[in-house]
Amino acid sequence: MIIVHAIVKPAAPGDGSALATVQRKALELAEPIPPAAVWIDLIEPTTEEDRKVQEFVGAPVPTKADPDYTEPPEAHYRRTACATCTPSSSASRRTRPT
Repeated sequence: MIIVHAIVKPAAPGDGSALATVQRKALELAEPIPPAAVWIDLIEPTTEEDRKVQEFVGAPVPTKADPDYTEPPEAHYRRTACATCTPSSSASRRTRPT
């Protein structure tokens, strides 16, 4: 199942007081992903649904079979009853403008 969250413009802008909203919609397989999509949820996707989303975003979509590289397991540890996550970040040395 593909659930798309897309920006929907107001029907009648009029005086400018109407704001755009985000609409949530479950797509049928034959329906295209709207160009205004800002978030896509895949719930137990089929191969066809995976392919459809990958073509839309232009990049591979991670699956459950792919390892999760967002937080390495060594970043988590437990001391007594307190679980801790060590953040990993990178920084570059700033130079002074001349």
